[in-house]
Amino acid sequence: RKSEYEIIGTKGWVKCNATWVFQNDVPVISWATEDGKYAEERFAPSNHFNLEIEHFSDCVLNDKQPLLTFEDAKANCKAIEMVLQAVE
Repeated sequence: RKSEYEIIGTKGWVKCNATWVFQNDVPVISWATEDGKYAEERFAPSNHFNLEIEHFSDCVLNDKQPLLTFEDAKANCKAIEMVLQAVE
């Protein structure tokens, strides 16, 4: 199985090799800029669904603010809509 994404823009690109982490996957995000700079970062495998539920529970039980706000979610939706419009 493979689940990855790559976003290519006018000033560079970014790639995630493991959107959904399967057994033995090592998540790596790599990126490059138009001036030739390249970098990558490796992450410890984790179940992002568990992390989301744990964070949500912590916010509810301990009256904390979530890391991502409603405004963040709206901005994310707007960005997705703009991408979809651009590819039509």
